[in-house]
Amino acid sequence: PGQGIVTVRTTGTKADGTEFMTFERSFLVPKRGGS
Repeated sequence: PGQGIVTVRTTGTKADGTEFMTFERSFLVPKRGGS
């Protein structure tokens, strides 16, 4: 109950617009109090 999963996707794009790298990672973070 006091935690949440955050997923981040990072994409690398060349100057011509082609995508050359993509990776995704997830991690567990504590929720803020009082929100």
